[in-house]
Amino acid sequence: MNLLIQPYPVDFTPSKVWKKSSVFGLFVFLFLFVFKPFGLTTYPGNIFLISAGYGCICFTVMVVINIIPPSIFRTYFNEENWTAMKEFYFNGLNIILIAIANVSYSALIGIVPMNLHAFLVFLFYTIAIGIFPIGISILLIQRKRKRKFETQSLVLNEALSHEQTKITISSNNLNEELTIPSNDLLFIQSADNYIEVNYLKNQLPAKAVIRNTLKQVEEDLQKHPQYYRCHKSFLVNLKRISSFSGNAQGYRLHFQDTALTVPVSRKLHKKVHQLLTIQP
Repeated sequence: MNLLIQPYPVDFTPSKVWKKSSVFGLFVFLFLFVFKPFGLTTYPGNIFLISAGYGCICFTVMVVINIIPPSIFRTYFNEENWTAMKEFYFNGLNIILIAIANVSYSALIGIVPMNLHAFLVFLFYTIAIGIFPIGISILLIQRKRKRKFETQSLVLNEALSHEQTKITISSNNLNEELTIPSNDLLFIQSADNYIEVNYLKNQLPAKAVIRNTLKQVEEDLQKHPQYYRCHKSFLVNLKRISSFSGNAQGYRLHFQDTALTVPVSRKLHKKVHQLLTIQP
């Protein structure tokens, strides 16, 4: 029962409906023509044409019922509210309407009289033929889509977790190495043979002076595209930039959680502007 209330993917676009209806119509035709169930082996007429007629009826009814109601009652057929149970019920409606059409077709070609007994018999036949492929297809589609998006969710969550991996700012003096979450770094400024690391510690601005060069740190962090050397003396975390301002000297970058700003080399104005524009 829990399976029936699970979200179910649904697509009532005409192209999808035509494709689905064609598959079921073809299945009905082939099933009747190949296996000749329900006494068709004794029918004196052309079994190929009779079977094709039932297949066409299945196709036509499914096209009509899967395009017109969803286009009118958009709220009810909204995918966000659609479940496997609704899919079963809606396909049950398809079966009933196909059964009614089958009775009419059978009466028209003289196979059965048009009465309640004939309707119940053809309803049973239609359910017997249709319930198996419909039920299996619903379960397979739900399982396939569920697995697909669960797997993709794991991948995305892993990618998000990588956003918060730790990075280590190395030092010529091992006792000075600084390890912090990747997103907590704001920017690094060079100062002769030292670098000044500006970062967040417990959501508050902090600073660490480490014996190293900005060039070496840039090489160490090159596999992290969020860090960019925007000036000969500064390397910044693009994901921590909140805004930028400009004056006669060029751009200055503003960071979250601090009033400190960083200049941008004039020759890198265009590149930094582009990088900031594409940052998520």
